[in-house]
Amino acid sequence: MAALVAASAAPLRALLLNIDRLTGEDHDDVADVAEREVGIPADLVREIMSAGRGTQGTIADPTALLKRYIDALERVWEYVDTWRR
Repeated sequence: MAALVAASAAPLRALLLNIDRLTGEDHDDVADVAEREVGIPADLVREIMSAGRGTQGTIADPTALLKRYIDALERVWEYVDTWRR
């Protein structure tokens, strides 16, 4: 599961950067974007991004992380589905 989280970090980063662009902004810190725009805790995004940098071995409980990650992705889905200019 840790490898799954790690492999999905880069696509999540790209998705969050695109959400940032939808709002007319351009920030480098995707964790802040996720928290500000979508309501995903920045700490969770940082944990996922850390796993994507090859440190997934430090994930204490990848099952718990995956649960929080799936919940966060549901928020992204809802955000995108309801987004309006």
